[in-house]
Amino acid sequence: GRFKAVAGARFGGSLFAAWRVVLDVRGSGRIGFKDLVRGGRALGFSGNYRTLWQELLRNLDAKEIGVNGAEAPPAAAAAAAAAEAETISLEALDPLAAGLIGEFRAFFEARGLTLEDLWEQILDPLHSGRCVRDHFFSIMQGLGWEHAKIEALFRMFDIGGEQDLSMDEIELVGLPRRVAEQSKAVNHREISKKREEEACRVALSDFLAYLHRNFSSLVHAWRVGLDSDG
Repeated sequence: GRFKAVAGARFGGSLFAAWRVVLDVRGSGRIGFKDLVRGGRALGFSGNYRTLWQELLRNLDAKEIGVNGAEAPPAAAAAAAAAEAETISLEALDPLAAGLIGEFRAFFEARGLTLEDLWEQILDPLHSGRCVRDHFFSIMQGLGWEHAKIEALFRMFDIGGEQDLSMDEIELVGLPRRVAEQSKAVNHREISKKREEEACRVALSDFLAYLHRNFSSLVHAWRVGLDSDG
């Protein structure tokens, strides 16, 4: 509908990008009605949000509302179940994109790759900061992906329409981040904290040593040097 046209226009036709950048700002994979209104206004949509919400609820399939292996329930029942949950996923807005992105993420997760691994080892091995269209197609075809799926993925990822990709654009897929980088950041904070604690300990020790050298006792130091006014 009109909302999809407005959302896609902001991101080179990529509803997936609109979802991740404007609608699902927390990156939880789900949004509520208030998120839709906030994001829709940011996108410039001025239609009826209640009607739009109900339409998105009707778009949900059996999988979205937790039906496993069963036939999809009637539209009214599906909408009621989704309304009870009070949130929707990308599948309600663009089920084809949701399925393809999920397939892409699962493909590389199954191979134990983090976002950084995918980018550094496969998409940008020369560390240029970009993955051009031809390289993306060549890599994905070599991994066994169909041309149509590769084309659809590239359109979704290429938010700026520049015919190349950045790591920031691929990050929207939601692949896990490299644990080593997270641990490194944590260790750095711990080391800094320990250094500060050690500096305070040394400073206190030096101060007490000074008092002992110049006064007969700490009590004398307090009365004469520190609390001279009594």
